[in-house]
Amino acid sequence: MKNYFILGGSSGIGLEVAKILQRRGNKVMVTYNTHPVEIDGVEAHHLDVREPFHLDFIRTPLDG
Repeated sequence: MKNYFILGGSSGIGLEVAKILQRRGNKVMVTYNTHPVEIDGVEAHHLDVREPFHLDFIRTPLDG
């Protein structure tokens, strides 16, 4: 199992990549702004990149 982080994982390419990585047994963390992500095994965090932000929810080394 590897750890992946996707900035903007609530739609489009980011969402599809999150689904693929999760199905392959990886830990996946994604951010969203307006559409919460509800996929079993995917950790979702609200983030608006137009505002100052911190990524302190990432507590493990990332593989990608």
